[in-house]
Amino acid sequence: MFRVRNIIAVGMYPYPWHYREIIDTVRLMTSAFNDVNKIFLNPAVGFRRAVAEKETLCITWRACRDKDVLVCTPPLELIPSSWGLGKVKDTWSIRTLRTLIEHLLGPRWREETVLYVSSGGIPQSYNVIRGLGPKYVIFDILDDNLNFPGITHPAGVENKFVYILQSATVITAVSQFLLDRLQNDYGTTAHYLPNGVDLERFAYRPAYAVPIPELSQLERPLFGFVGTLTSWIDFELLVATAQRLERGTLSRPGHPQRCACANTTRTPQSPARRVFGSSTLRASSAFPPSIRRTPAAPQL
Repeated sequence: MFRVRNIIAVGMYPYPWHYREIIDTVRLMTSAFNDVNKIFLNPAVGFRRAVAEKETLCITWRACRDKDVLVCTPPLELIPSSWGLGKVKDTWSIRTLRTLIEHLLGPRWREETVLYVSSGGIPQSYNVIRGLGPKYVIFDILDDNLNFPGITHPAGVENKFVYILQSATVITAVSQFLLDRLQNDYGTTAHYLPNGVDLERFAYRPAYAVPIPELSQLERPLFGFVGTLTSWIDFELLVATAQRLERGTLSRPGHPQRCACANTTRTPQSPARRVFGSSTLRASSAFPPSIRRTPAAPQL
């Protein structure tokens, strides 16, 4: 048993610390850790997004403090990854990260630091673990990420996933399905750490009883998906279900990610099965984002 003095959290792609359009588990868990020094490593967002967001070219990690979290952003974001430059960027990023961590936490940082990684950023988590060589690692498995559509080089990603499993001191998973899959496919036992909600935020308020104009006029029943519209949402299944109903409205309130826009705009319309668009509800308080409660942590 040792005293945890530092937490290094590897962010989920593509959600850097100050991204406000949605909330993800890793940032919420980082905020929830108490009585430790907290370092959050922003995921690399890629050349195109860095250009679109007018990032400045930096050759070392940048660090800025947001309350009790030190947020660190990787270097060379304005350099594209084509022509083999991706490997150069990764190598330089890890080399300069080692220097940064030793500068911030001292040469013996591994003895009192936990690295917190998730299945939401397997390639970057793999690089960080290999590059830093931490002594203690928590691997939080948030979804069946290996079976998401659109993964390039799935065998390589799975190999990195297995490496993280083998490097982890503690493995947690959010569902019994994931616990069973880990046991059956990899012979790995994980701790059950379920998703939860902020009860104060989800508690009833009088404003919730006020009908939402955009919803009140729609034909019942309403069904669909509430949440961020991402590339792994099965829009075709939702549409196929709508087409089998004699009446009702398919509703998809939520912020659409760029990678999902093609899917959200291909949905067919019909008078009997009108599709309720994703932008109509905007940021309605009727659908607050969910977060996770933090149960007692497994002993390291």
